[in-house]
Amino acid sequence: MLVHDSSSTAPAKPQALHTGPATPASHGAAAEPTDTVHVASYVDHVPALAQVGEHLGLAANGVAGPSEAGEHPGSIPGAHPTAASAAAGPAKKAPAGYSAFTQQYRQDFGHWNSLTGNKGYLTNNDINKLMQDPSIKGNEAAALGSVRQIADRYTNMAGTTVKFTAHGASATNTSGGAGGGFFGGGTTTRTDSKLLDEDKPDIGQSYLNGQQKTAETPHTLFANGKPDWQALKQGGSGDCYWMSTLDDEAKADPNAIKNMIHDNQNGSYTVNFKGTKPVTVQAPTDAEIAAFGGSGKDGLWGSVMEKAYGQSRINNFQNMENPGAGGEPFEGANFGGQSTDATETLTGHKANNISNHLSNQRYGAQLQSDLQHHDLLVASTQGAPPFSKTGLEPDGLPYGHDLSVIGFNPKNDEVEVRNPWGSNGYHNAEQPKDAASLVNGQSGIFWMKLNNFRQDMPEVSQETSGKFYQAGPVATPIQPLKLASG
Repeated sequence: MLVHDSSSTAPAKPQALHTGPATPASHGAAAEPTDTVHVASYVDHVPALAQVGEHLGLAANGVAGPSEAGEHPGSIPGAHPTAASAAAGPAKKAPAGYSAFTQQYRQDFGHWNSLTGNKGYLTNNDINKLMQDPSIKGNEAAALGSVRQIADRYTNMAGTTVKFTAHGASATNTSGGAGGGFFGGGTTTRTDSKLLDEDKPDIGQSYLNGQQKTAETPHTLFANGKPDWQALKQGGSGDCYWMSTLDDEAKADPNAIKNMIHDNQNGSYTVNFKGTKPVTVQAPTDAEIAAFGGSGKDGLWGSVMEKAYGQSRINNFQNMENPGAGGEPFEGANFGGQSTDATETLTGHKANNISNHLSNQRYGAQLQSDLQHHDLLVASTQGAPPFSKTGLEPDGLPYGHDLSVIGFNPKNDEVEVRNPWGSNGYHNAEQPKDAASLVNGQSGIFWMKLNNFRQDMPEVSQETSGKFYQAGPVATPIQPLKLASG
């Protein structure tokens, strides 16, 4: 449910990505934005198979695969280069964060290896097990979170396996058919052994972000008594569709979120979703806090809700397209989804898309009515066209991204939107005066003219009053994960 906030005048910058075209395809989520990134190496849409060149950091080899017309797994904040950075080309020197990450990685690899059987390497499933280990804390947790994000870029691609060793990492892909493999065009078996050796500014920034998140997040559900919707921020998963929906609900009715989470007093939480069976998860670990989304200084509620939703998708087999889930609940929400599904799970009410055939007057009236009735509204940008180099629309919005719709001003025909990244702003190069009024602050909030909104956001899902599901009894708490002690 969403609250109309006509008094809000604080436009902001960011946008999160959704996954997929403007049809009932999955919408992904952009992960939190990082600084300037390697143009062809980190267009983090968790792409379809053909979009391998940009996704795998193989620009140095001259490979830049096209984007497949279909669902994107989601946008990750800061993973998309700006037009300026695209023109400038690859960064010549990785920032200090990347050097700190590689140093921390090599320092901690022996510990991770001992926890996963002393094989001498880590697989994707090993990483997922480590992510759930509460004994891994601080800088070690931040480094592990960055490893998880590197692995995610590869494990969503059919036929791809990753291995991390003390000295580096590799991804091997064997797949067939047109557009298959790292380079496309038939069956290939290739290994990229430079996952930790190339300049990767976004991974360095991811590590620094992880350090900050683990340091500032209190291990209590609600640091301020109830959820603050503006504290919610997407992390390194492609689940903008979920984070935008949760953001809407937290703004409209924070007590509904508060009452949904039950502390079992044994290190676990049960989330009583209104649209599906209750889900019990262990408290988020430092590594999970570092890698994924959450509510930062406002407490654990954002992380708990994201983790429980991911587990719910795994339980309900809604994320079978993700071969890398491997027992990590957060991964169940990764690689894209639909805001209609998220709305139905969260609220227990049906959801559908507002018709694009309405006139501007009727469309605006529909937005205003939904907002006044506290119905959740989530807008989706267009899917990326083939050979997109930046992952951004001409006005700066990420392709394949979902954002919360939080207000409408009928006098000016302007729509108020929030990007779950909490940063990375909308701009309109053809209307610089308008752009100046849209960008402001770090909350991710900005205003768009209705015409521009409808052009850039071909899908807007809306919560309806129809009952979707009657939730059952509280679930039995799960047992703590046991790791190999090697």
